[in-house]
Formats: sequence, C-alpha cells, structure tokens
Amino acid sequence: VKGAKLELNISPGFPEDYAGSGASTSQNSGSNDNSSGQLPVLDWVNVELIGTKPSRHLNGSTRGGILLTGDLNQWTPERLQSSVQDIFGLYGVKLDLYYKADKSQKVENVKFLKNNTIYAMKANSSGDSKAQRKSS
Repeated sequence: VKGAKLELNISPGFPEDYAGSGASTSQNSGSNDNSSGQLPVLDWVNVELIGTKPSRHLNGSTRGGILLTGDLNQWTPERLQSSVQDIFGLYGVKLDLYYKADKSQKVENVKFLKNNTIYAMKANSSGDSKAQRKSS
C-alpha cells in the first residue's frame, strides 16, 4: 500500500517458546536432517567487514549475512561484492573479499561460498590485525 509505514524490529536470539533453539523435542530428537530450524532454508554466506567502518546508519556493525537466492551459479564475485557494499552502505568503495581473515584465500569464484564466512576489506588495505589474530 502506497504510503504505508512498515516497522521491523530485529532482536538477537530465539523466542522462549521456539523449539529449534537447541531444545530437544519429540519431533526432532534423533533426527540428523537439521530440521531443528537453526539454519536458514536457503544457502547463505556470513560476511565480516575488516579494517574499515561501515556507513554511519549501521552504528558500527561489521557483520552481516547474505541469503544466496536463486542458482548458486548465478552468483559471481562481482555480484557478491555488490551485495556486501549494499549491506555495509559502502557504495562505490572497492572491496576485496577473502575466505580467510588473513587474506590467504581470495574469493575468485563461488565454489566455497555456500554456508561459509567471507571477510571484506577495503582494496589495498592491510586489514585489522586484531581480527586477523582472532581467526588464527
């Protein structure tokens, strides 16, 4: 509806009555198919921004996630970079994407993207040594 106001509140954690939050229920006990609801239904990738600040409206948040909609073959490093820029409000900022925070494995294809974590750094930056020590 044009002009309608939408308010969305996102809070960490699970509601108290949510059975998938690690509690064993008769429906999912003994099941190994991950039907507990802890993971998204779609493939996803976690993103962490290292060595640069996101847009001010994010209040310093440097972590996010992308749901990999559609065929995984439609995802390219360029499309991924654009999505990461959107998440952090860094439009027009060249980012390098890596599978490891120590910059040892650059995202050159999406073969290992599914259900993984990638690290975004401003192009030609040295990264944040504190974040690199954490991942070691």
